Amino acid sequence: MEVFDARLVSLKMPLPSPFFSIIIPSFQRMELLGYAIASVKRQSFHDMEIIVVEDALEPSLPQLEGVQVLARGPRHPKGANACRNIGLQHARGQYVLFLDDDDLLSPNALRRLYEALGGHEADLCIGLATWFGEKAEAYGIDGPKTMDALIRGETKWAISSAVWRREFVLDRKLSFDPNLQNAQEWLFHVEALLAKPKIIEIPHLISEIRAHKHNRSWQVDRHYLRNQIRARQIAGGKLLLAGHLPVALYLWLRMLRYGGAYFKHLFFK
Repeated sequence: MEVFDARLVSLKMPLPSPFFSIIIPSFQRMELLGYAIASVKRQSFHDMEIIVVEDALEPSLPQLEGVQVLARGPRHPKGANACRNIGLQHARGQYVLFLDDDDLLSPNALRRLYEALGGHEADLCIGLATWFGEKAEAYGIDGPKTMDALIRGETKWAISSAVWRREFVLDRKLSFDPNLQNAQEWLFHVEALLAKPKIIEIPHLISEIRAHKHNRSWQVDRHYLRNQIRARQIAGGKLLLAGHLPVALYLWLRMLRYGGAYFKHLFFK
């Protein structure tokens, strides 16, 4: 007679999937990371997991209650993009949200996203974001209206103001380009919109973006410009292959403008 062993059954049972996976890349910013994690833990909706991926060869962070800590390791290139991709591969949630370690989730953000997604098969749910901090400007960041509007800069879109259905991202083989240090989020969004996701937009504040002097988005130098050029080169090629000729041509014109600014920085600064 077969003996029933509850321990064996429990080992074979998969862990229940949370609704959200919050993925936070981090590099030597323990204090700011603490604020980011606290903003997640203070949410009124708790069916989630928090994954912190250190941009390091092996984990150095202390044990954090309720947080899974991973390290980039030697097999992946340095940078937040590789960390995001690693977090995505380890995520179990139905939807994933990418939060930078110096930014915050707004109060009740996850509950508002969950309520908006109820009963819908959306691939993307996106709300609003805003700036705060020493270099903040008095305007918000809205969501995508059309792909053309995003490409032409007529709408701004923060990566942390949106949740993506994990299966959509994995099935379309979407990822963050590990070779880019700027414009990687913009490129991810362009490539994702080319995959024609089902989108829900909500008029609620989801994330707060810390504007400070160490934020790469504020450091306009030749490295920043080179990344902007490369991102537009990649996006332009994919748009052309997808039959979006006018907006691809627009992107290449923008690439030439960034190229002019790059050479100005290279030779005159």
